[in-house]
Amino acid sequence: MSKQEINKDTLRAVLARMALNNPKLPTKEAAEARRILQSIKDTKALKSPYGADYYNTVLDTRVELSRTKPHGTTDIAFKTDGGYDRPDVPNTRVRRLGIAAQLNRAIDDLPTARDGTGRSAYYEAIPMTDQKDYKKMSKSRSKDNQRAKLYRRMSKGAMDAVPDRFGNLSIQGERISDDTFQPRGEKGRVKKHVKWNLAEPVKRLDKIGRQLQPMNNALSIVSNIANRANPYLLAADLIQQDIRNSTVADGTLEGRSAYELGFQGPPDPKPKTKSKPVIKAPPKKNTAVLAKKGGKTGSSINGLFIAHPWSAEQRNRYAARGGK
Repeated sequence: MSKQEINKDTLRAVLARMALNNPKLPTKEAAEARRILQSIKDTKALKSPYGADYYNTVLDTRVELSRTKPHGTTDIAFKTDGGYDRPDVPNTRVRRLGIAAQLNRAIDDLPTARDGTGRSAYYEAIPMTDQKDYKKMSKSRSKDNQRAKLYRRMSKGAMDAVPDRFGNLSIQGERISDDTFQPRGEKGRVKKHVKWNLAEPVKRLDKIGRQLQPMNNALSIVSNIANRANPYLLAADLIQQDIRNSTVADGTLEGRSAYELGFQGPPDPKPKTKSKPVIKAPPKKNTAVLAKKGGKTGSSINGLFIAHPWSAEQRNRYAARGGK
């Protein structure tokens, strides 16, 4: 057996043990949600007395808060790397929540009327109208555009766009407290307070991020990784993780190579006397049973065979039950 084959068998054995010890893998959507949540956490604002700039490279979004003077009204601008154009391919549900969470995080930098700092809590924004909006507005004669509807919906009415004196859509309002906003209507008329929980998109992303694969799917994924993975790329990290989770004394495996850890040595001689077969109850669900398939040793979990070398103890246990 070549060194590469030994390493690959070792990799399969480690993956099999990982599947048994922690068979919980995130769904595809959960993995995307975790990645987006981490990107929001890692995005740092470039702040100055005249505002702040948030740029999330994973979401390709930029949120800018700007003031003409330190205690003036805050102007909110949101755009992507493509500017103000809408994406050609609609965003996924998780990505939309991520964009909303990043926007809300920037809005949370706005001062409040009750924070005692004396800074202006007023904000304004302009929902840009694009070519798609102009086509729809020409047919429906509606004053709203797509962004105005989206901002109004996601902010519970705090970002309510209304026509200004020139007929252009404009958003104006004041942040009263952490979750209370007071939008302005046409001609600057004060409207009722609205409650807007800025943390809601993050909570929804966190809930999605906790979704896990069913047991059988997780084991299938682990098996496929073991069959396709390049052992020289993955074996080292996985074997180190397996060593850290082992119960041997500290320093016992220190300085050992992956080849030494994976090499099982020649098989132990079979016992001279055969033990009588013991009738046992069928294995419980999600438990590993020693098995052979195609001349290879391994374990069977819910009918799924995962190949890996056996230890001397496992070989004796397999022989003791009559090779079944």
